[in-house]
Amino acid sequence: MWASLAAPLPLMLASWWFEGGPRVLTAIADMRWQIWACVLFMSYFATLFGLAMWNVLLHRYPTAVITPFALLIPVSGLVSGAVFLGEGLAPLQFAGAVLVLAGLAWNIYSAQARAWLARTLD
Repeated sequence: MWASLAAPLPLMLASWWFEGGPRVLTAIADMRWQIWACVLFMSYFATLFGLAMWNVLLHRYPTAVITPFALLIPVSGLVSGAVFLGEGLAPLQFAGAVLVLAGLAWNIYSAQARAWLARTLD
């Protein structure tokens, strides 16, 4: 959460540099109320809900069990963009998401898979 305090300034400078300075200010000034509502929702309510749920999980389960699920954050962003905004996934993005999901599944189920293999091979 505290890392979120350091990110805005360098990101604003990068946006200013790469997007063309005054165009950034024009885009911000021309934003409709719906866009401001989305920014407010994502920056406050969604973040608050996400952090609250993360804390609930950390209180109920060991950290080592919960932490690998943080890998789903970028995958859920890609999938949400595809589902809700109609964005396409590049083949490399799709492969990366599959790789993350496979790694997460291996992390969660590897002990059970080894036990199953040991039982079936005996």
